[in-house]
This record gives sequence, C-alpha cells and structure tokens, in this order.
Amino acid sequence: MRHRSKDTAKLYRDNKETRNGFLWEQSTCVECGNTADCVDEVLRGKNRLRAFSVRACWLPACGPCNTGPLADPAEWPLAKKLAAKLLCDPQYFDLQKIREVNAPDGCSNPPVLVTADDVLEALQQLLIERG
Repeated sequence: MRHRSKDTAKLYRDNKETRNGFLWEQSTCVECGNTADCVDEVLRGKNRLRAFSVRACWLPACGPCNTGPLADPAEWPLAKKLAAKLLCDPQYFDLQKIREVNAPDGCSNPPVLVTADDVLEALQQLLIERG
C-alpha cells in the first residue's frame, strides 16, 4: 500500500539531493540540538508541499522533534520557526518568499503571515529560552 500519492513521491525524489545537501550544511535540530535527519517545512497544511522545494521554508530537525514539538503550532508558531530560520540559515531567510509560497495560485498580493517585527519578537524569546 502506497502512503504517498505519485505526485508527492515524485516531489520527494526530485528534491532528495537538495534537501540532503541542506541537512549536510545544517546538521543540528533547531528544537533539541541533536543531529538533524529530516527537513521541517515552516508552512503547514495545504502549503506544506508547496514549501517542500523552497529552502527559505526549511528547518533542520530530528525525526522525534519534526513529528513532535515542531509539528505543534502552539509550541512552534510560524514566527518562531522563522526566527529559528534566521539563526540557523540566515542567507536563506526570506519573508517575501514565504508569503509567495503561501499565496493562493494566481494571487498577485500574497497575504502577510507574519511581520518582521513578529519574527524579531520570536527571535528574542527563542534566545531567552536557549539561555
């Protein structure tokens, strides 16, 4: 029994090398600090697959954190995920790209999900949490 659609399986295959390269560069889980072995997409729900091939949308994670705390929007809201992105992979931090990936098809003015101020506030909290 196949647990992924053919389109999703192709997306995984087509992006495997790039995502593995990302994990080679960013080898520490943003949540626990253990070795990252999977990529967490900062967008959830229907836009997660749209974020699958966009590095601006990726965070390094270990399996337990990816399906645990990082999957919980109450624990890791988007602003916090983007703050972690700014810390671990700053050259690929791009709020506009996140807006574009999240936008409905054909939308010329994507919605603002979080502002730079939201991310800076989350960054401050994240740094306090990490001591």
